[in-house]
Amino acid sequence: MFYRLVSRRISSTHHVGKRFFTTSQTAQAAVPADTMRDNSEIAEDQRYFEVNDKTGIIVTLKDEKGVLNKALGVFDKYGVCLSHIESKPSKFYKKSKAYDFYLDFEGSFDDEPVRNLISDLSKMSKHLTICGTPEVPWFPTNFYDLDKIGKETLSEGDGIQEADHPGFRDEEYKKRRNFITELALKYQMYDKEVPRVEYTDTEVGVWQHCYPKLKKHYVGRAVKEFNESLAQMEKYCGFAEDNIPQLEDISQYLISKTGWRIRPVGGLLSQREFLNGLAFKVFHSTQYIRHHSAPEYTPEPDIIHELMGHAPMFANKHYADLSQMIGLASLGCPDHYLPRLGTLYWFTIEFGLCMEEGERKAYGAGILSSFGELDWCFSQEEKAPKFFPLDCEEIAENHGDFPISSVQPYYFVSESWEDARKKIRDYCDAIPRPFNVFYNEKTQNIEVDRKIKGVYKTCKDNELLF
Repeated sequence: MFYRLVSRRISSTHHVGKRFFTTSQTAQAAVPADTMRDNSEIAEDQRYFEVNDKTGIIVTLKDEKGVLNKALGVFDKYGVCLSHIESKPSKFYKKSKAYDFYLDFEGSFDDEPVRNLISDLSKMSKHLTICGTPEVPWFPTNFYDLDKIGKETLSEGDGIQEADHPGFRDEEYKKRRNFITELALKYQMYDKEVPRVEYTDTEVGVWQHCYPKLKKHYVGRAVKEFNESLAQMEKYCGFAEDNIPQLEDISQYLISKTGWRIRPVGGLLSQREFLNGLAFKVFHSTQYIRHHSAPEYTPEPDIIHELMGHAPMFANKHYADLSQMIGLASLGCPDHYLPRLGTLYWFTIEFGLCMEEGERKAYGAGILSSFGELDWCFSQEEKAPKFFPLDCEEIAENHGDFPISSVQPYYFVSESWEDARKKIRDYCDAIPRPFNVFYNEKTQNIEVDRKIKGVYKTCKDNELLF
């Protein structure tokens, strides 16, 4: 989930929980206060990074036949590798026909080939400008950078107490949550396996109550890919009515299917943190379970939501690709685009529907892990919800005020997985950023095609911008 669900309570049979907080809310989970983390722990090298192995220039060329080929030939002449090129009508010579070519290439001004390259391009161009280094919000570029995020958790009173959390007054439950949270906070990406939790009889009892009831709801309501994956996870990952699966077993299974893995987290994450993880094919998951006094309700994501909503779908390439698209789009994106991406995530990965053999089926985790949402979404009553075709621009721009404490009044339905893929990709590609990113499957790192500087932004007025 992108947000890490904030409470959605409509009855004792409803569950969701918000995957992440928006930037206008607090950015972390409601867990015991003694697990609080401070920004002062962030080392200086975590506050910024700079892509310093690339150089950017703007070359203005006359609109003449062969002029671009001639300019590009200079790169071949000196063995300099281009990483990015785009063109726009010249802002320097508006009255004459000329184009500004934005060129980024590997190397620095200290390199002799680069100096020779710029010298030759200057002679053939009407104007040449050496670009500065644009600053963007910090984002992880290395797989192990993920250890720098998700280290803060907040206590009651920081944004979730209004959800009437059933565990806030249970000291034994809080102590247990704190123990599980600490396991997640100590985990490092280079650890051999995700910490295993030995669940208590009470916790297994909550799982036993929810698991069979949710499975019954999936018949005729969940996309076939979900039911197929769940059956395989029962076979290979320990999914069973009397057993809470371990994240490590699920993570290893997902790696073998789609390359995705699960990283434990102590609670709610900021939008940037959660979405940035998706870019690396990493899903941040809680390990604790909801309070036993309300087994069909949770004000935040717990392991039932994670495993019964998200996990099976990450074994499906379509769903996994959609999640990574949104994750990649979040890397260094402008602050005002984060809530738009969050809204898009909400109405697809959390509450998405897809046509299957002429019928609407659910693939969103917020639907699949919620008794109330499953009943409401497929209700035949007169006051049933409304359904609209998937329109990413419409969703992101006009539906950011979606309800988080009641069922959704409407849903967006894609015609197919390919329909969802194309529309989400088109929207993400249109987000303005002064660079492009690529996920290197082999190194599991993010590659940036232009010279940029990622800057850590501190919190202001209760807004976590990082």
